[in-house]
Amino acid sequence: METVKEQDIKISKTKIETKKPSIKNGIWLATYKEETDGMNWFKHTGPGKINATNVSFLAIQVYTMVNNKLPAFLCHYSLATSINDLTGFHEATKVIQADMNHTLLGYDEYETPEDNIEGVLGNDRSIVISTMDYVPTPSTDGTYGNISGDAFDTTSYAIAKMCKEMKVNFKCYKYLTKVQRYKDDMDDWLAECQKGAKLLKQMCDERFGDIPSPAGEKNE
Repeated sequence: METVKEQDIKISKTKIETKKPSIKNGIWLATYKEETDGMNWFKHTGPGKINATNVSFLAIQVYTMVNNKLPAFLCHYSLATSINDLTGFHEATKVIQADMNHTLLGYDEYETPEDNIEGVLGNDRSIVISTMDYVPTPSTDGTYGNISGDAFDTTSYAIAKMCKEMKVNFKCYKYLTKVQRYKDDMDDWLAECQKGAKLLKQMCDERFGDIPSPAGEKNE
């Protein structure tokens, strides 16, 4: 009869290893290059919903042509300006087209006329991002009035909408900060980019099996 130790050894030898997924299964988009320093698997859209729409559409199209299949996911990351006390690295599960308002014409808030894609996409499992094609000015007390959600940016909704139209799973992560990309605050913003990039890289290392190591380091 086998001992418990011998049984443990047999189980260990026959155990199937769980392989982490590949980053190559999906598309990775960020807004600015500075946000993903050292992570060369990211493409960058630049700010604004039109830029984000164009780049995400082309990225999905190219991936599909090269691989003869749709990407398993599209992951979007950027810094976002916090409009409450929440800061740090978070998954965003709901995005809002916050600067679309045709309510006087009888449409729902955030709804784009003659469009079959909703102005609010996702669920309330985690943080909510409002996407706008402008950067609002905070009031004297540092708040942003009636903007919905936890933070705002200029890209997330546009990318999420393109993913829904093209039937691609959308994932979104944000580093929430009070620092914006103003000319006079650039050094502070770059420092926030580094903080966010470190946490983003950590998340990728934990979830994917083929994250490239920085120059000079070897993959384990």
